Amino acid sequence: MAVNYFWRAVNGLLIELGLIIPVSARNMKLPSPTTQAQLESHDAAVAGVMESAARIVGYSQKYLAELKCDHIDLATKRLERFQKAKFSWAEANTRARALKDAVETELSNYLYYRYPRHLAEKFKTWKADWKVSVAAFPAIEREVWNATDCYAMGHPTASVFHSMRVAEFGLRALAKERKITLPRNRPIEWATWQDLIRALDAEIAAIGNKKAGAARDAALEFYSGARADLNGFKDEYRNLVMHVRATYDEHQALRALSNVNAFMNRIAVKIDHKHHRIRWGLR
Repeated sequence: MAVNYFWRAVNGLLIELGLIIPVSARNMKLPSPTTQAQLESHDAAVAGVMESAARIVGYSQKYLAELKCDHIDLATKRLERFQKAKFSWAEANTRARALKDAVETELSNYLYYRYPRHLAEKFKTWKADWKVSVAAFPAIEREVWNATDCYAMGHPTASVFHSMRVAEFGLRALAKERKITLPRNRPIEWATWQDLIRALDAEIAAIGNKKAGAARDAALEFYSGARADLNGFKDEYRNLVMHVRATYDEHQALRALSNVNAFMNRIAVKIDHKHHRIRWGLR
């Protein structure tokens, strides 16, 4: 998953480098410690620089490696190797300055986007919000991220488009769990929404003819609820966004995102990407 909002981490990296550079420059000019107090102060300063260097290397490897920038990567490796070599204030200063210069120089060539704060809140929590359904259907993660990212960037119609792609994963999962077959053995992946919803209606009707009882009620509640969600998505969003007949504002996009999340969480309670048939105990 792309990391496209790491300013806090990069800012932290630059702040840490900005602390090492003057500390090391000042200590380079001091005579070697002789008294016990001087030795203790020197050792504490060295320990602080080494801890800071370790954090900086971690930040760089986690947040900047995907930029695939040789300048930054090499400077990071040199600072990492510094931690294993004989300590030198001059080396600490040189390697810290080299990485700071590399980061500031290379990042100046990128364009950055600031998310509107009120929209970004939804993006910050997308993993927690979708934890249940992504665990059940790992293939939806990219589309969920796209839907939430587009919403947070202020592209609501694009967000609705990706939300409908997530919903389609759920529709296909229901069809596969019900072992729905299409004319001429057409794959479910090539079926239209209407084809699959119509086939799901037939399954619901067949369940309704089963013996009355708790099992039938539970099955009807599950499939009828899912079917109602899908029909709503189809009429309000899917058909319109796919055929360029509508655009959406941020409130409509948020509603689509939230409703699809609720739908996927609903079906994730009973089914997942393995498509095992639910044993309802119907007779």
